[in-house]
Amino acid sequence: MTVSGDRSTDPAAGAAARKAPQGLPLDQADGLRRLFAGRGCRVLALAANPHVAFGGLVLDRVAAVLAALGREVLVVDAAASSPAAHELARLDLAACIEGVAPRVS
Repeated sequence: MTVSGDRSTDPAAGAAARKAPQGLPLDQADGLRRLFAGRGCRVLALAANPHVAFGGLVLDRVAAVLAALGREVLVVDAAASSPAAHELARLDLAACIEGVAPRVS
């Protein structure tokens, strides 16, 4: 599961930590760095155990909560029982992503 929206992996996020004591920027480019920094990506790996009841429900609820918080969520089914990859996967991976719910793919 990939979750976007965390700024902790952003290289420009360190600029915010280097601010002057009164919250003033260190230089003129500080605002531009924050404007164009973008959103980082955070990976949350969950492994389902087929011998534990409701494992799929936990994954569904975690994805729903993260989407409700405004995160973009990508669920990847890498189990041995998952369906084969679409034939376009080698050419255009984005064409193979199917939407499950708003903000969840």
